[in-house]
Amino acid sequence: MRRLSPLALVSLVAAGCGQDAATTSTTTSTTESPFATGFTDRTATVFLDGRTLHFTLDSCGLDSRAFHLAGRDGSGATLEAVVVVEDDGRTGVPEATWITVSDLDGLDLSAFGEEAWAEQGPGGEAAGRIGASRIDSISIAAGGDLAVVDEDGRPTGEERPGFLLDAFCDEED
Repeated sequence: MRRLSPLALVSLVAAGCGQDAATTSTTTSTTESPFATGFTDRTATVFLDGRTLHFTLDSCGLDSRAFHLAGRDGSGATLEAVVVVEDDGRTGVPEATWITVSDLDGLDLSAFGEEAWAEQGPGGEAAGRIGASRIDSISIAAGGDLAVVDEDGRPTGEERPGFLLDAFCDEED
């Protein structure tokens, strides 16, 4: 894995990663921001539906074009994400990025960019929406709207708007 310089990912959180200001301020005011005290390596936080979900990353790494991560929380929910970036290694490519949160309160949730859905999805309309993505230092972030998906990964029509993913990975797999 390529080692990145230690800078905090503040711009994406301040910008709300594609969320409206009301959603962002509500989420950050009711949860402790990982930026307040630094970061814990190999962790991910997902802000969703006014909740803060904490995941320990079992696997994470950066290849030439994308950051891959996989982890689980204490309840058994799992997180998988691929954040694709431009050649500069920072600018996100939301169209090629995806995230899934499985077995969260009995639901599976996904958000895919159109390009990622065309490559991996089961066809039809993409699940959810990736509004923004970015890699900045050891921080990986994405935001948008998650969709509830069935056992085949197809969207059911129910959405969970306004998610924000913040992940930290500095240690090589």
